[in-house]
Amino acid sequence: MPTYVVTGVSRGIGFEFLRLLSNNADNTVIGLVRNVAATKKRVSEELKDARGQIHILHVDLDDYDSIKNAAAETASITGGAIDYLVANAAYVPTNSEFFKTLGGLADDPKRIDQDLNKMIKTNVTGNIHLYNLFLPLILKGQTKKVICITSGLAEIGMINSMGLQVSPLYTITKAAMNVVTAKFNVEYKKDGVLFIGICPGMVGGDDALDPSQLTQEEMAAGMELVGKFCQYAPDFKGPVPPRDIVPKLVKVWEDASLEKGDGGGFLPHTGVPGKWL
Repeated sequence: MPTYVVTGVSRGIGFEFLRLLSNNADNTVIGLVRNVAATKKRVSEELKDARGQIHILHVDLDDYDSIKNAAAETASITGGAIDYLVANAAYVPTNSEFFKTLGGLADDPKRIDQDLNKMIKTNVTGNIHLYNLFLPLILKGQTKKVICITSGLAEIGMINSMGLQVSPLYTITKAAMNVVTAKFNVEYKKDGVLFIGICPGMVGGDDALDPSQLTQEEMAAGMELVGKFCQYAPDFKGPVPPRDIVPKLVKVWEDASLEKGDGGGFLPHTGVPGKWL
C-alpha cells in the first residue's frame, strides 16, 4: 500500500496530485498545507469519491516546528514509514515580481533583500527541513523516492540560450533546490533513496499569472517570453492544465531509479532529456 506525502496540496498541481493518487484504493495520500480547513472543505466537495485514504495536515515551510509536528503525525498515521515525499509547495512570485529583472531591481535593494530572503526561507530552507524531518519515514519505506517540483527556468543552458531574464529571484531558489537534491542524493543513495527534481513545464490553473492584472509593459514581456518558448519548442501551445501535467510527473518519477543513474537529477516532465517544454 504506497504512502505519499505531498506539500502544497490546496490548489494547482498539488491538489491534482491528491486527485490522481487518491484514485487508487491502495494509496494513502497525506497532504501538507497551511490552511487545513479550506483544503479539507475542497477535498470533501471535489474528491468525495476518492477510493484511497486522504489526510490533510498543517505545515508552514517557514515554521520548523510545524514540519516536525507533521512528520510525527504522519508517522502515527502510516506506522512510521512512507514511500514518496513530494516537495511541491513554494513561494511563487506575483505578476510584478515575475517580470522584474535583476537589473530592474537595482534601485530597490530592500526589495531584493526582502523578496530573496523570503523565497530562500520558504523554497530552500523549508524544504531542507522537510527532507531531514521526513527522511526517517522514507528510510523505513519500500519505494524510497523524494521528488522536488522544480523549474526549467533554473536550467543554466536554457537561461543562456533563450535569454531568460524573468523571475530571477524565484529561479535562484529553484536552482538552489536542484543543488539540495544533488547533495541529498550523494548522501542517501547508499540507503536506496532516490532524490530527483522534476520540471512541470508551463502550467496554468490556480498558480498561473493573471493576464488581466498585467501592466502593458508586463504583457509585452509576457508575449516576448511566449515567443521564446515557441521558438524553443515549436509544438508549444501555452500553459498546460494541472490535471493534464500531473500524470506526466508521476510517470517520470515512477520511471526514474538509482539503477538508471537518475539520482540527483533534474528531469523534464516530457521524459525527454533537455526538452523542458
